[in-house]
Amino acid sequence: MQKQESHIFMKHRIITFLSLLVTLGFILSCAQAPQQVDRKTTVRLISQVGKTITLGSGFFVDKDKIATNIHVVAQPGPVFAKLSNTEKILSVKGVTAYDVKNNLVILKLDGEGNPLPIGNSDAVQSDEFISVIGYSDGKYKATKGKVHSIRNSDKWIRTKVNTASVRSGSPVINSKQEVIGIVARSGVYAYAIPSSALKVLLPRLDVIESLAEWQKRELIRAYVYFNEGENKYNTEDFDGAIAAFNKAIQLNPEYTFAYLERGLTKSNLGDYTGAINDYTRGIKLNSEHAVAYNNRGWAKYSLGLSKAGQGNVAEAQNFYQEAINDYTQAISIDLEHSHAHYNRGRAKAALGDILFAQGNPKNARSLYQSGIADYFKIADANAQKSGLDFEKGRVSTVRVMCWAGPSIGFPYGSGFFVDKDKIVTNIHVVAKPGPIFAKLSDKETIWAVEDVVAYDVEYDIVVLKLSGEGTPLPLGDSDLVQKGQPVVAMGYPGRKYKVTTGNVHGIRKSDNLLGTTAKPGKGRSGGPVLNSKGEVIGIHARSDYYSFEVPSNKLKALLAQSAPPEPLAQWQKHPHIRAHAYHHEGEGRFNAGDYAKAIISFDNAIQQNPKHIRAYFWRGRAKYGLSKSKVNQGNAAEALQLYQAAIDDYTLTLKINPEFALALNNRGWTQHEFGKFKASQGDVAEAQHLYQAAVDDYTHSIKIDSKYDFPYFHRGLTRTVLGRSIANQGNITEALHLYQAAIDDYTQAIQLFPKYAMAYNNRGWVKYLIGKSKADQGNAAEVQQLYKAAIDDYTQAIKINPKDVLAYTNRGNAKKVLGQSDEAEKDFAKAKELESDK
Repeated sequence: MQKQESHIFMKHRIITFLSLLVTLGFILSCAQAPQQVDRKTTVRLISQVGKTITLGSGFFVDKDKIATNIHVVAQPGPVFAKLSNTEKILSVKGVTAYDVKNNLVILKLDGEGNPLPIGNSDAVQSDEFISVIGYSDGKYKATKGKVHSIRNSDKWIRTKVNTASVRSGSPVINSKQEVIGIVARSGVYAYAIPSSALKVLLPRLDVIESLAEWQKRELIRAYVYFNEGENKYNTEDFDGAIAAFNKAIQLNPEYTFAYLERGLTKSNLGDYTGAINDYTRGIKLNSEHAVAYNNRGWAKYSLGLSKAGQGNVAEAQNFYQEAINDYTQAISIDLEHSHAHYNRGRAKAALGDILFAQGNPKNARSLYQSGIADYFKIADANAQKSGLDFEKGRVSTVRVMCWAGPSIGFPYGSGFFVDKDKIVTNIHVVAKPGPIFAKLSDKETIWAVEDVVAYDVEYDIVVLKLSGEGTPLPLGDSDLVQKGQPVVAMGYPGRKYKVTTGNVHGIRKSDNLLGTTAKPGKGRSGGPVLNSKGEVIGIHARSDYYSFEVPSNKLKALLAQSAPPEPLAQWQKHPHIRAHAYHHEGEGRFNAGDYAKAIISFDNAIQQNPKHIRAYFWRGRAKYGLSKSKVNQGNAAEALQLYQAAIDDYTLTLKINPEFALALNNRGWTQHEFGKFKASQGDVAEAQHLYQAAVDDYTHSIKIDSKYDFPYFHRGLTRTVLGRSIANQGNITEALHLYQAAIDDYTQAIQLFPKYAMAYNNRGWVKYLIGKSKADQGNAAEVQQLYKAAIDDYTQAIKINPKDVLAYTNRGNAKKVLGQSDEAEKDFAKAKELESDK
C-alpha cells in the first residue's frame, strides 16, 4: 500500500512539475516578447545637438511622426530626436495634434522611422504582462512588469513597472508588441496615458503648427511652470515652487497635478489648511487620485497634532477622524496603497490616545489594535513564505509593536513564544513608555502585553505575558553551539516576516554572545535564532560586525526565576529600563543626522544606567559625527574637543568590554581623523602619534576578530597616511615599510571581501606611491612594474564600480607617468563626465 501511494505521489509531482514548466514558459514568453521591439520605433528627445541633454522619450506613430508627453517638449527652444541605433539626429518640424488634459502631443520630424502598432487600451487587464521601452541615462532600455489597475475616471493605466530611471513619453507595450499606453508620470508605480487617447489624435495628423508657436500657447506654458515648480520642490525651494505652481494654475485653472503638487509644497511649509484646499480642488477635478486623498489625510492629521498640542482636544479628534476618512478613500481606490495604510494606522492610534485620556481604555485599545493592523497590513500581505522546515518558527515568531505617540508612530521589533502566553524580546524594543502589542504575520489577532514576567538588563532580554496564547518554540542548549554550525534567524526586518540563514562565526568570551552571519535588519531585534533541529539557541540582540545573539541558556536561567508579574507601565519607569528607552531614542536621532540631540539622549541613558555600554559606544559615534560637522564649519576648537570626547567614550566602552572589536575599530578611525586634523594645523608630531595609536587599535581589533574587512582597510589607509607623513620628513625607508604593510592590509581586506572597489583603488594608490619613491632611486624597471600593478588595481576597482571617479583619475595619473598620454586623457575625460553627472 505504501509503495502504491508513493508511486501515485511521484506521478503527481511529475505532472505538477511539467505543468509548472509549461506555465513558466508561457509567462516568460509573454514577459520577454516586448524586449524584441524594433529600436527604430523609439527615439530619445534632446534639446541640443552639440551638448546632448535628454528631455524624454518618444515613439513613431507614423513614418515621420512621434508621440510623447507635452511636458517633455513644452520648454521654449528647439527639440531633436535621436534613434538608439544611429548617429542621425532628426529635428522637430512642428506639432500635428495634442491633448492638454492627457499630457499628449504628436510631433512631425524631418526624417522617418518605423511606427509601432497601436493596441486597444480598453481591453487591458490587471496583471497583464507589459514592458516600458525608453531611454535611461541616454541608453535604450526595456523594463518589464505588469498592469496594476485602470483608473475609471480617465482610463489611465497604473503599472507595476519601476520607471524611476526611464524618461517620460516611453511607450508601454503589451505581449503583442502593441502600444497600450504612454508613460506620463514615473516612479515605482508609473502611470500611463491610455492608447485610446492617442487614437483620438491620429486622424488630425495633417494639421501642422510650428513648435515655437505651439510652445507659446498658455496651456503649454502651464506645463513649463509646472516643471519649474517640481524642480524647485526637489531642491527644497518651496517658496519658489509655489510661485511656479501659481503661474501654472493661472494659465490652466483645470491643471489637476498643479493643485496636488502645490498642496504638497504647502504641506512642507506647514500651511496645512492651504494644502487641504489644494488637494480638495485637485480631487474635484479628478476624484480617483488615491495619492491626493492620502496627502490630504496627512495634512488633516498634522493639523490634529497641532490642535492636540494646543490643548484643543475636540478639534484634534475631528481632524484625526477626517484624516482616517481620507485614508479610507485612498485605500478604496488603491487597496495596495501602503502609505495610506500606514497613515491610517497612526491616525487611529492618535485617536485612541484621546479616548484613553477621556477614560475609555477599552475603545482606545480597540483603536490601537486596528491601527496596528493597518500599519503593518501591506507588510504582512507581502511577507516571505518560509520553508516547511521552519514553519513552526513562523507560527511562533511575533512582531512586537509599540505605540510611541502621534509624532513617532509604531516602533517595532521581533519576539517569540516561550510559553503558551509568554513571549521574549529585547528590552530596548519595549522600553519606551506606551502600550505594547504582539502579532503573527499571517494571523489577524493582535495580543496586548499585560505584564513583565522577568528581565535581564545586562543581556537586554525580557519575558512578557500576553492577553492570548500561541505556540512556544523549544529552547536548545547554547553551551553546545560550535563555530561554523548553520543557523536560521527569524524576525521582522523592514516590517516583513523574513527567514535568513547563516552560520555561527564565533562566541565572544567577554559575554558569551553568539556572533552569527545571519543577515540583520531593523526590526529583527528580539527574534529567535534556531539550530538545524529547530531549537532556539539565541535571541537577536544587536549588530556590529556580525549579528550578535543572546545565548538561549541565559533565557533558560531567566525563565527559571520565580517572581510576581509586574504591570508593563510600572516596569517601563525603572531607571535601567528608561536607559534603554533613552538609548533607543538616541539611535533614532543619530540615524536622522541630529548628532547634538542624539548626544543628549545618550547622556540621559548613561545617567539612568552608568554601565549602559551601548550608550557610551553610540555617544562616541555621535560626537565623532558632530566633530566632522564642526570641521566643515571651520570651528576648530569645538572639533578638537569633540574628537577627544569621542575617543574617551570609546575608551569607556572598552573598559566595560575590552573585546568590543567594533569599538576598537571606531576609536582607531576617530584617532585617524583627529590626526589628519592635527596635521592640517601643522602639529605633525601629534598627528603621527595619533596615527600610530589608530594602527594599534586596528591591530587589537583584528586579533579579536580576524575575519572582518574594515579594520584591515582602515589600518591600510592609516599606514598610508602615516607613511606619507614620514616620507615628507625624509625617512623613505620607514615610509616604504609602512606602504608595503598597507598593501598587505588591503590585500587581506580584498580576500575577505573580493568586491571591495575602494580597497583595490587604495592598494593601487600605495603601489603608485612606492613607484614614485623608487623613481627617485633610479630603479626604472621596478618603477614601471609598480605603476602597471597600480593600473591593474584601478582597472579592477572600475570593473566593480564603473562610476568610480577616483579610480579613473588615479588610473589616468599612472598612465600619464608611463607615457600613455592618449589613454590617460580618456580616463581623465571619463572622470570629468562622471563628476558632472553627480
